[in-house]
Amino acid sequence: MSKLQAKIEEVATRFAETIVETIRGLTIDELTGFMGAARGALLGQEKKPAAAAPQKAKAPRVESAKQRAARKIQGSYIGLLRKFTPKEKLLYKRIAKDKGVPEAIVAMKKKLGRV
Repeated sequence: MSKLQAKIEEVATRFAETIVETIRGLTIDELTGFMGAARGALLGQEKKPAAAAPQKAKAPRVESAKQRAARKIQGSYIGLLRKFTPKEKLLYKRIAKDKGVPEAIVAMKKKLGRV
């Protein structure tokens, strides 16, 4: 264990020496820029590039009636599925797989007394 600890101390010392030598070679402006970047990295902030190209505005996504209907069915399915125990969920997932999601929705609503 002492060999490992000695090796860790040696590597840490060389690392610290390398950092100190690098810092000694920097100008004040470079050092302040380096410290600002390091502070941002520690805080989880990334420095944005100075000359970022402007992005084109995306056209609003147009949703067809078929897509809206499919999203509504899927939302109803997920919402109703949350009301059941894990064992019952497996039953309704099997119905959805075998007969389709609309059939599973009908079965869930029937079980809840909503039909």
